[in-house]
Amino acid sequence: MGGTKAFYGAIAILSGLVLVIYWGMMVVWGSGSWLHGTRSLRLGPIYVPVLLLGLATLVVLPAFVLSVCRLMQIRGRFLRWTGLPGASCAMAWQALCLAALVLVFDTPWSGLFRTDWAEVFRKAGKPAMIELDDDNLNYPALPLQPVDYYAWSVYDLDGREVPMASFRGKTLFLNFWATWCMPCRSEMPSVQRLYDAAKDKGVAFAFVSREEADTVRAFMKAEGYTLPVYLAKERPPAFMAVTGIPATMIFAPDGQLVFRHTGAAAWDTPKTIAFLGQLTGVP
Repeated sequence: MGGTKAFYGAIAILSGLVLVIYWGMMVVWGSGSWLHGTRSLRLGPIYVPVLLLGLATLVVLPAFVLSVCRLMQIRGRFLRWTGLPGASCAMAWQALCLAALVLVFDTPWSGLFRTDWAEVFRKAGKPAMIELDDDNLNYPALPLQPVDYYAWSVYDLDGREVPMASFRGKTLFLNFWATWCMPCRSEMPSVQRLYDAAKDKGVAFAFVSREEADTVRAFMKAEGYTLPVYLAKERPPAFMAVTGIPATMIFAPDGQLVFRHTGAAAWDTPKTIAFLGQLTGVP
């Protein structure tokens, strides 16, 4: 009987301490949102997310409660529930197995001994600073050279090269797209209407895809579009890089890039038509 009391007493004390200490540290020194489940505790090499602590609590808390109840039953201060010994014993051993697994597989022993714990607790609870570097700061060579947006070529559906310089001196509506791109396809009807309204008013259009000519030709025929489409057999120059499609750029007759937009839009509204008219000087 004495050994049984000692066993359950140890389980109750240890499980109670673990729950109080870890949840206390999570409240005081944890960071992140409780509501969204992103709260976590990081102390030196120790990292405990709140969801993992919650799962561990589902094992440790019943072991604590049943161990206390078992102790009270041994002392004659609890109801004679015949299933209590088995339940409390099972939860106690389950908690011990969990503790053993954590100690063996999830405890950074070498880090624990090398860590300056005074420094760790001094910084505990403060937001972690992100270590920054300058690897992505790619400054241009000086002195700066003017950018020639027309120094590349596209190809028509028959494979003939079309220098972008052929659009120089005109207002240019340049659009990067693809047949598989649903946002591209969504804006196509409005683009066709814009093309019909502005093609004879000094505005040049170029719709550039990186797909095969047969794919683009079949799509245009099936949908009934008459847009001037071209193929980019090579990746456009870096200064023409886009982060997604559809991507639209508008160039003034003097070659300046005056507008760029990534994403689908309604292009046939008076707002766009008036802007193109201002660039061309044709109402």
